[in-house]
Amino acid sequence: MRPDRADQLFFQFKESVPSDRTAMLADMLHRADDRCYGELCATSMHNPLIIVLISVFLGGLGVDRFMLGDIGMGVAKLLLGWLTLGIWPLIDIYFCYKRALDLNMQKISDAIARYGYNSGPAKGSDAYSAPYGYPGQGGHPGGAPYRGGPYQSDPYQGAPSQGDRGDTTGNGDNGKTE
Repeated sequence: MRPDRADQLFFQFKESVPSDRTAMLADMLHRADDRCYGELCATSMHNPLIIVLISVFLGGLGVDRFMLGDIGMGVAKLLLGWLTLGIWPLIDIYFCYKRALDLNMQKISDAIARYGYNSGPAKGSDAYSAPYGYPGQGGHPGGAPYRGGPYQSDPYQGAPSQGDRGDTTGNGDNGKTE
């Protein structure tokens, strides 16, 4: 994505995602295809402050969970929250806040994954090596990049290549004979 667009979206989204994932967000936006810009601009985010306020005032009724799309948890909280003497709704304020941030990150990630990533390092970075890999890098069959998104594990990550079997004899000579 063009750097000016990526920076604009980063500043738009940085307060709506977990603080420990802002670097990942910036990288994802810079590597994203330009075609996803419109969809990212139109993506509706959960405002974490609104979620906290709803949790404080209407959390005992499960409204916060209904807003986040956790219908089952909302019903359970509505029906059983009073059994915990208000402890569940109180603790759930924090969990709803974190859930809103995680859902926002997931929405951004899904929107970018629909269009894929650019096939090279992010503009302005030195030979970037991401966990997804670029063509010709990593342990992917045929050097193909992994495009599963940041929340899915790479099935080929850490798998030894065919030529790298390591020491199978246990004598430290990597299976070499003299």
